[in-house]
Amino acid sequence: MIGCFAVESASISAAAVQDSARRVLCWLARVGAWNAPGRAEEQAIDRPEHRALIRRAGAEGIVLLKNDGILPLGPDALRKLAVIGPNAKTAQIMGGGSAQLNAHYRVSPIDGLLARLGGNVELAYELGCTNYRLLPTLPDAFTIEYFNSPDLSGEPVHRAELTGSEIMWLKEVVPGVDPGCFSARLAGRFAAPDGGDFHFGLVSAGLSRLYVDGERVVDNWEHWEPGQNYFTAGSQEVVGVKALEAGRWYDLRLEFAYPTPGPLDLKAVRLGVARPVGEVAIERAVQLAAASDATLLFVGHNGEWDTEGQDRPHMDLVGRQNELIERVAAANPQTVVVLQTGGPVTMPWLDQVAAVVQAWYPGQECGNAIADVFLGDVNPAGRLPQTFPARLEKVSVHIIYGSVCPLETLAVPLYTLARHCISPPSVLK
Repeated sequence: MIGCFAVESASISAAAVQDSARRVLCWLARVGAWNAPGRAEEQAIDRPEHRALIRRAGAEGIVLLKNDGILPLGPDALRKLAVIGPNAKTAQIMGGGSAQLNAHYRVSPIDGLLARLGGNVELAYELGCTNYRLLPTLPDAFTIEYFNSPDLSGEPVHRAELTGSEIMWLKEVVPGVDPGCFSARLAGRFAAPDGGDFHFGLVSAGLSRLYVDGERVVDNWEHWEPGQNYFTAGSQEVVGVKALEAGRWYDLRLEFAYPTPGPLDLKAVRLGVARPVGEVAIERAVQLAAASDATLLFVGHNGEWDTEGQDRPHMDLVGRQNELIERVAAANPQTVVVLQTGGPVTMPWLDQVAAVVQAWYPGQECGNAIADVFLGDVNPAGRLPQTFPARLEKVSVHIIYGSVCPLETLAVPLYTLARHCISPPSVLK
């Protein structure tokens, strides 16, 4: 349609539009779209050449922001390497929302490093702090019963099993269930890895409540309030606390109701569980860093923060990550910070660390790609597609408490790169 208007206004020729359309049709013919009998079924094709391409793309997309000569790592000179941070054991491979897909596998940074250094260098790990926005879901099996009533009354009309503690329905639910008015009961078990207070969180597009061994721990039913989750159709996360004994199994009963159609006709419920980490976790990380030859600190965000439908609340690393970096770097200046974010973050600790790399969300070969860069197999020749300001006030337009920062308050330099970069990134100076 746009092409037609452009031709009528004589801004482009009809031949140019026909040539563009011809290229699209030729591409469809080349991939066999004209010969397809119908909609092709989704397939999981895992090929060695695909793995190699993903690994190469992930490594070559990494951007070196600072390097005081510590990179690439010299394994022969290392005896003990500290691997610290919330993104060290968790492979943050993609953003949230429509950026998500089912990967064949996920290689975490520590797994990638172990595969390359495990036989020669001692790798020791500490979490340090967390960076999740919502409490982590459970990977366990649950049974679910559906009811054609808004209050779990009557006989179940459908039973099924599912893996994981999050489920979302769009238009249809399951055969025989009214998608405009139904309820469901999920049942599972949870074993506490250690004793202490555990946090249980519920988010739902609909009403929800959680019982642990028959005790109601989370009520997102009587006082449901809208939030930013599930494209604003869901609630804020409601959290309850219960003291658990180490190694003991607890019965979980999650009840959900969708009494009337809501925004986007989206129904969902999500259960998260975690034991909070505090000062002890940071102290352990600091002690490990002090006792190691060098420290690799994996921080940043994940698909819960970098997603569609909502903005990040600020430009800082979430949680206690900035504090973790500053304290670890004070204990061991030979610290490399690995950022995994979808956009710029402030770096108040920049002058305290030996190197900083922006690894983004590099796909399922995440840990292998990072290891390839750290060991000098791949030059981190990526370029920043966006400006990383030293702080928010350096940005030409930003909103603070409803007011816009005027342009005349800007300072010129964003930050200065170290002179020993392996490859200079595209950062404004």
